[in-house]
Amino acid sequence: MSRDSFFTKISSEEQDFEHMRPFLDHGRKLILWVVKNMRRLRRNATATELKVGKYMYHRRIVYISQAPFVFGEGESLKCYFADFYIPALRTIVEIDGGLHERPESVLYDRERDRIFAGIGITTVRIKSSSVKRNEYKDRIPVPDEKDLRPERVTVIPEDDSVYREEMYLKSVLRSRSRQ
Repeated sequence: MSRDSFFTKISSEEQDFEHMRPFLDHGRKLILWVVKNMRRLRRNATATELKVGKYMYHRRIVYISQAPFVFGEGESLKCYFADFYIPALRTIVEIDGGLHERPESVLYDRERDRIFAGIGITTVRIKSSSVKRNEYKDRIPVPDEKDLRPERVTVIPEDDSVYREEMYLKSVLRSRSRQ
C-alpha cells in the first residue's frame, strides 16, 4: 500500500494522526536509525549517567534513558537524544561532561533547550563533575507519589507451604553462590 493510498483511507475520527505524515516519508529507515542510536547511547553510557540513572531508579522515578525526540520534516528533520526524560514532569535531565563547555557545544545546547522549551519540556543540566562529588541529587525533580514506579511487592498466600519452601530454597542457593 502506498503512502498516499494509506492517507486517503483515514476516516474523520482518525484525522488526529495527520501530524504523522512527515514521518512516513522517512518511514522504516528513520525508526531503525533512531532505535539503533538509542541502543548505542545506552550501551556506551558514561559512569556519571549510570550513577544518575541508578539514583533515579532507586528513588522510583519513572524515566526514559536516551529518549529520542524527532523534530521537523524533510531536509530539516532533527533528532535529539535526551539523557533522561521524566514524562510525568515533562522534564529532561542532561548530564554535561567536558565537551559541553566548548563554545560550539554551548550554542548547540542552548538551541536544543530552546526547542524543548517551545514544546513545554524543561531541561535540567547537571555537570558531570557535580555528579562525581554527589552534589546532584537536589537538582533532579521528583514527581508526586502517584507518578512514581510502584515498589516490588510479593504476595505470599498464607496456606501455601510449597511456595514458602521454594522461596527458602532459592534464598539458600543465593547465599551459597555468594560465598
